[in-house]
Amino acid sequence: MAQPYRKRPWLRLRKAYWLLLPLIGVAMWIITGWMTDWVLSHASFPTTQNQTSLYPTTRFTRTLTLTSISTRIDRSENIAEVTFTTQNSPLERLEFKVPIVESIALEKALAQELNTTPEAIRSLIQYQIR
Repeated sequence: MAQPYRKRPWLRLRKAYWLLLPLIGVAMWIITGWMTDWVLSHASFPTTQNQTSLYPTTRFTRTLTLTSISTRIDRSENIAEVTFTTQNSPLERLEFKVPIVESIALEKALAQELNTTPEAIRSLIQYQIR
């Protein structure tokens, strides 16, 4: 009588392979579960602060030479449209809308924003009242 394993040695190898495959799968399942638990249990704290507003504030400084300040005051809407005209700068014109309609308060606010005196603003500003 012929022995089946002597004639076909790969048959024994095939059985060993199919017996080891479920053990390898269970081991991988346990190891990956342990690694997932370990990674997810450690909280990661960001080093940067989260952005909380829709429009983030950005400060930039630039030395500008102002040639004139034109102001249109609309008393019906309580808004002043201020236009700065500059010289020797890539920014030729800057336009702002300010909710101040009184000339003295507007000059003080512009002087504070530009880090100068109200007298310097008063010498450059031109008013147009609607």
